[in-house]
Amino acid sequence: MKAITRLFLVLLIFETNFGCTSKTEKYPLDFGFKVVSETAIINSFDSTYLRKYREADSVIKIQFSNDELQKIYDKIIEKGLDKYPDNFCPNCRIMRIPSSETILQFKINDKTKNLTYKFDCRYFPVIGYFKTRKHNKINQAIILINNIVNNEPRVKKLSSSNLIFY
Repeated sequence: MKAITRLFLVLLIFETNFGCTSKTEKYPLDFGFKVVSETAIINSFDSTYLRKYREADSVIKIQFSNDELQKIYDKIIEKGLDKYPDNFCPNCRIMRIPSSETILQFKINDKTKNLTYKFDCRYFPVIGYFKTRKHNKINQAIILINNIVNNEPRVKKLSSSNLIFY
């Protein structure tokens, strides 16, 4: 039993130091992003958050910490969004109307990408499995950014958007 435990510990130490685990790289100095939806715009390039209302929009200054920027950068790299073609927008086979979409724009090493996530976009089963996965990776990055921003105390104080979509 001791031999198995030692072997396990040696393998664990080896994997930790030399294995295929990916080491995260620091986000580049020019890294930034913008999320544009029907009700809000999150912009790290000019450090603003805009919430849309029927009457007038509210804009507040927000500042992302280095840890938050690193998490967002890591998510973009982890999901491979930096390898998507620019202006990626899924061509859905099944879509409910009305539908809404969110655009994720980011800049990494002087390369800007614009990716569109359509909320009610569906693909046919089996054939569209990989398309749906690729599409959902965009949403995972958007969800992370929204969660970070919505936890900001000043954003929490804003009233909900009163826009209605038909």
